[in-house]
Amino acid sequence: MASSNRKEIFFETVRYAEGADFPLTLKEGEVFLLGDARENVVDSRIYEAVSVDDTEEQVMAIFRRRNL
Repeated sequence: MASSNRKEIFFETVRYAEGADFPLTLKEGEVFLLGDARENVVDSRIYEAVSVDDTEEQVMAIFRRRNL
């Protein structure tokens, strides 16, 4: 039986030297987007929060890990 705590599927999300300052507070109607290829993507860590009106896709799944 496979373990429910599969560490090999979680990768570190690093903060870029430039871009958003953290902690970041989102305003009503904003989202913080992270790409799934974190080491090779430009996302909200650079561009900061994005207006929901400026998005074109839908969220298919949300995965939440405790102790982040």
